[in-house]
Amino acid sequence: DNTAKIWDAATGKKITDLNGHADLVNSAVFSPDGKQIVTTSGDDHTAKIWDAATGKKIIDLTGFTDKVTSAFFSPDGKQIVTTSGDDPAKIWDAATGKKIIDLNGHTGYVSSAVFSPDGKQIVTASRDGTAKIWLAPEGIIDWLIKQKIFQLTQKDLNNLGIDFIDLNKIKK
Repeated sequence: DNTAKIWDAATGKKITDLNGHADLVNSAVFSPDGKQIVTTSGDDHTAKIWDAATGKKIIDLTGFTDKVTSAFFSPDGKQIVTTSGDDPAKIWDAATGKKIIDLNGHTGYVSSAVFSPDGKQIVTASRDGTAKIWLAPEGIIDWLIKQKIFQLTQKDLNNLGIDFIDLNKIKK
């Protein structure tokens, strides 16, 4: 019925439906604090962030060209990683819905992705037969600090294959 449902685990009673996808809901995951839920859908090519208490849609994550198969929050709940049939996994800002970066590098459909427990890495698995470990945006900042690289411009970061990073977070 193109919905996700929130159930009371103690009573088994349905609390509410998450209505808004135009196709089959593929996955639903709570944020670490339990205040939000992210769902993914097939043919409507979206992921959606919902308020877990009210069931109201907060944000649409759009820009996919194929079905969205999975989504997971970072451990701090600030980012979401998604996978879809359009190849790269994507990292999103959970508060704004803005795409932070595409994780380009697999040569086939990326079937799953998840953050490490500390939120500094992401592992992706692909039908190209590989799994890759990526530095998440916070992990990139830590790596740059450890390398004592402080004088970078956004152009330098782009040359390293990093599409976006908040340079104000890098401190000496």
